Amino acid sequence: MTISEPMTMLTDYLITVTCTWFGVRLLKDNWFEASVARALWGFGFLAIAGAALTGGSFHGFRLHLSEGSLALLWNVTIFLIGLTAGAMLAGFYAAFPPRREPCVRWLLAGLATSVIAWILLAFQVGFHEQFNHNDLFHLIQLAGFYFFFRGALQLEDRHVYRARKR
Repeated sequence: MTISEPMTMLTDYLITVTCTWFGVRLLKDNWFEASVARALWGFGFLAIAGAALTGGSFHGFRLHLSEGSLALLWNVTIFLIGLTAGAMLAGFYAAFPPRREPCVRWLLAGLATSVIAWILLAFQVGFHEQFNHNDLFHLIQLAGFYFFFRGALQLEDRHVYRARKR
C-alpha cells in the first residue's frame, strides 16, 4: 500500500499521540480538583488529537479512499479543530487569569507560535517535497501545543457560579 503523504501523516500522528497525552494528563490531574478550566483544555487537547488522527488518515490514505470517505474524514477534522478552539477559549474564560500570572506567558507563547505556524502554512513554506508546508506547520504547532499545555496546567478557575436565591 502506498502512502500518499508519509511525512504529513507521520507529523499528524505525532500530534495525535502528544495531544492525547496532554489531554489525559490535564483530565487525570484535574479529576479530584474539579477545575473547569483545565478540564476544558483537556477536552480541547483530546479533540485536536482526534483531528490530527483523521487529518493524518486523510493525507496518508488519500489514494486508497473513496471521495465520500475523504470528505467525511476532512469534515470530521475541521469539526474537531473548531471544537478544540471552542474548548480552549472556554477554558481560558473559565480561568480568566490576571496578566501577571505565569500561565499567561505560556498561553501567549502558544498563541504566538500558532500564529507563526498558520502564517507559514498560508504562504506554503516548506523545505522539500517530502517535507512540505503541512509538515512544517505540524511541527511548529506541536511546539505551540506544548506551550498551551504548560499554561493550562497552571490555570485555576476564577469564576464561581452559585445558584441565585429567589
